[in-house]
Amino acid sequence: PLSIRNIEKTIFLGCRGKHTKRALFSQGVEVEDIGDPAVILPALVPYRGLPSRERIFIPHINDPGRYVISASEVDCDRVIQPEIIDMYELIGVVKNIARSRFVLAGAMHAAIVAHAYGIPFAFYSAKDGHIDCPAKWSDWLSSISSSEIESKFFSSASEWTIWYELNKDRMLRPRHYPILRQYSNLGALTRTIVLRSILHDALLSFRELLTNRSFINGFRSDYHHKQ
Repeated sequence: PLSIRNIEKTIFLGCRGKHTKRALFSQGVEVEDIGDPAVILPALVPYRGLPSRERIFIPHINDPGRYVISASEVDCDRVIQPEIIDMYELIGVVKNIARSRFVLAGAMHAAIVAHAYGIPFAFYSAKDGHIDCPAKWSDWLSSISSSEIESKFFSSASEWTIWYELNKDRMLRPRHYPILRQYSNLGALTRTIVLRSILHDALLSFRELLTNRSFINGFRSDYHHKQ
């Protein structure tokens, strides 16, 4: 539930997804759903190393079973515990995600970071049913999808692979500019980050244009062939 008192004391610069946007609007707050700020990590921590081809599992820090579950139990190659004590470890976890083949996410930001770097992901279901705030997973999915994607939680590779393959084409690669535009309200941004983000968004738009053009050309060829 939203506290009117807290809303009145808050400056809203943006929100993560469509569900949050609707909830705020019901309380008289109009704000743009800009996605999760973590999507700009590739501009902050660009990764150009060799891929590891590992399937990694990152449990939630509040999952009571996270120390006893092995990688093999969830069809992964390695478990990465989400304990960050300094910037060095933070960058290490980000790079492990960026170089992986697949991320099974018990922590939602493991999935967000994976998506930001173009790595396939799925959501983990703990044996005891522990899921941290289910509503926020659906809200984030609403921010990256062209149509509603059901948030499902899995424990086996066969299940999560099917879910990702079914939904990947509806997942939009996140733009940096909407996030940076709001960050600029909080302080100055370095020129390097801005330039990397502009290049990132421009390349995405160019690739989407090529994809759409290929589809249109294919449709035209098929049409003329039938004629």
